[in-house]
Amino acid sequence: MDDTKVSLDHLEQELLQLLNKGLVLCGDILFFAESTCGLSPGEIEAALKDPRFEERDELLALIFTPDAAMRTALEPLLQAEPGLSRAQVEALVSSMSPKVTALQLLVPGLIRFDLPVERGDLDYLVSKLYLDRPIDRKLVATLNEYLSREKALSCRVILRCRNATYSVEKRNFLCSFIEKGRSHDDLFIHLFTLVVSLLAEINDDGSIEKYFLGRRRQLIKTLREIKEFEQKRDHYSMEYLMMQRYPVPHESEEQILNQLFMVRTITEAILGLPPDPSFQADFRNLGTYGRRNDISNIIRVLS
Repeated sequence: MDDTKVSLDHLEQELLQLLNKGLVLCGDILFFAESTCGLSPGEIEAALKDPRFEERDELLALIFTPDAAMRTALEPLLQAEPGLSRAQVEALVSSMSPKVTALQLLVPGLIRFDLPVERGDLDYLVSKLYLDRPIDRKLVATLNEYLSREKALSCRVILRCRNATYSVEKRNFLCSFIEKGRSHDDLFIHLFTLVVSLLAEINDDGSIEKYFLGRRRQLIKTLREIKEFEQKRDHYSMEYLMMQRYPVPHESEEQILNQLFMVRTITEAILGLPPDPSFQADFRNLGTYGRRNDISNIIRVLS
């Protein structure tokens, strides 16, 4: 479909079929309903059908935001560039509007109910599919060449949602990453998502490899600060440390280790950059273990 004109009729037919299956209220939506709106799953239907419900618009926005499954199902029907025109998107919504007067909402294993749909709801849902966003043709060709169809489509969805414009250097870097990183099968989508996110933070005239090395260095520094904080907690109470304005880490050691693992996979295993010597030294030095650090911590560090 990349080199042919998008068929609006085919796209509409596929989208209508997806909508006819209903919209699943995922865990994030249920969490928002309960934590922000004070709604149990059984109370959502009545709240959505009550125009006086204050958080109704926010909850509807979450519900009508397409999930990954819908985006991936529609992606094969879309061309890479230039994307649909605004007129085509409006024509699609106008054609669908009389055919979609209600949608079935599903709470997994519990409830299903019909919710009336207005033109504005359909406008919002289709706008969040980003059908008018282009994707770089060279990136699409590289994805198709080196990845399975399923992974290529998932990566296309990531690029469509990110809507980034890449310089020649960034595009070439991303193509090289796809080729070199395809062997990391189970991790690839997560790695690709991270790379796309980090590329968005780099100035077009900045060194990409230098930025990734800097991110790795910062994570190692943060990990060291967390370890030092835990050592301080072995000797002082949290109240004392806060009174002394000792910086408290905002992330856990596990979170930083997970981030560092991903970044090191990119910099060392995929890009072939040398490892950070300070990180290797940290692993050789097991540190000092007191009453709060028992043998399980040593095993975790060595594993």
